[in-house]
Amino acid sequence: PCNHACPANEKIQGYLDLIIQSAAGRTSASLQKKYTQAWFLLTEDNPFPAVCGRVCFHPCETACNRGFYDESLAIHNIERFIGDYGLSKKLKLKTKKLKKRKKIAIIGGGPAGLSAAYFLAQNGYRPTIFEADKQLGGLLASGIPAYRLPKNILQQEINAIIRLGVEVKTNVRIGRDKLLENILNNHDAVFIATGAHQERTLNITGEDAIGVIPALKFLSDLNTGRKIKLGQKVAVIGGGNAAMDAARSILRLGKEPIVIYRRTKNEMPAILDEINDAEEEKIKFIFLAAPVKIITMNNKIVALECVKMKLGKPDASGRRTPLPVKDSNFKIKVDNVIPAIGEQPDFSFLTAGIKTTDRGIQTDEFGITNIPGIFAAGDCVTGPRTVVEAIGAGKKAADALIKYLQKGKAVPEAEQDEKVVQFEQLNQNYFEPTPRLWPEKLNIQKRN
Repeated sequence: PCNHACPANEKIQGYLDLIIQSAAGRTSASLQKKYTQAWFLLTEDNPFPAVCGRVCFHPCETACNRGFYDESLAIHNIERFIGDYGLSKKLKLKTKKLKKRKKIAIIGGGPAGLSAAYFLAQNGYRPTIFEADKQLGGLLASGIPAYRLPKNILQQEINAIIRLGVEVKTNVRIGRDKLLENILNNHDAVFIATGAHQERTLNITGEDAIGVIPALKFLSDLNTGRKIKLGQKVAVIGGGNAAMDAARSILRLGKEPIVIYRRTKNEMPAILDEINDAEEEKIKFIFLAAPVKIITMNNKIVALECVKMKLGKPDASGRRTPLPVKDSNFKIKVDNVIPAIGEQPDFSFLTAGIKTTDRGIQTDEFGITNIPGIFAAGDCVTGPRTVVEAIGAGKKAADALIKYLQKGKAVPEAEQDEKVVQFEQLNQNYFEPTPRLWPEKLNIQKRN
């Protein structure tokens, strides 16, 4: 189940078995050998083990059969250990010698684009990444705070991919510095992985006031060291990962964040660990409330007016629809408002003819667009999702792109219809209840 649930299709059972074998090793050399084998097995499917070991939402653990017996295995923590071990030993990703001189352009250097570059390089190709920012990483670099993802960890895993022979051109925004048509004319195939960086607006009065800072801009400014002016009380609107990252970052700046979410904790899309950590850090949450007006004086924020909400019937997402409660408006004194209500892809650079949907670029399950030779994956296709989903999508689309270059037509291999063994099918007499081992956390006062 863990392998099946992983978007990158990591061989989880395989590297867990190697870790188990290492525990039985009698010498330091045999132990190190098993750790090294585990790292190489893991990176066959994911070049970012140290990153995902920190920021992944670990669906593998949700699916783990052990969780139906006592507690799920600590897959997430073991992945982090294996990733950090590989970095500490300076292990190098495997690649093949260049076989065919095909020109491949990757537009976007986030997790989907970097993942595609890795799998292309593994197969002997040398793609060129065009990145609009001055650094690679996408939202890994600009959107995730350093307390969750240390920048040196991210940079080491990016550098390992680049060393495979991937060419990088930063500060090149397609549509501004280069036209997509020119890229298409000069390359044998193009992979679009531009993510979803266009923030949605609240569409309420006062949103243009000084002190309203979109979450991605706030996090980007924080990650790049730009100066941020915040008052003491900051309202964060939303319940996703960006909202949690913003709120916990505000706390670390010595300010007072207040998270306002229109549903309840049960419906929050953020990673549960992040929600629990925010609560542990005494961040204030106001559930079943939505902003209706930002109250200003001399164009500066003095308060946020909200309305209480109640939950109705489930919507398309499967969550119950939030409905305003009549005559329930209330005000909160705040100095800043940080909307974190989702992002959407920017299609302004796309050439005519590429089909899109209301979420993103239209592709099939393998990242194949309606234009031969053009592939797309990640948030620019699905809308905002998670890091490991972008990595998995980049991997799958890279496979289709390779088939296109080899055969002139994208004919990806069909996935094997493997039967997933469920908990009810296991003989539980073989197991004894055992508590899961949890890593220690820093004391709240020492966190930064």
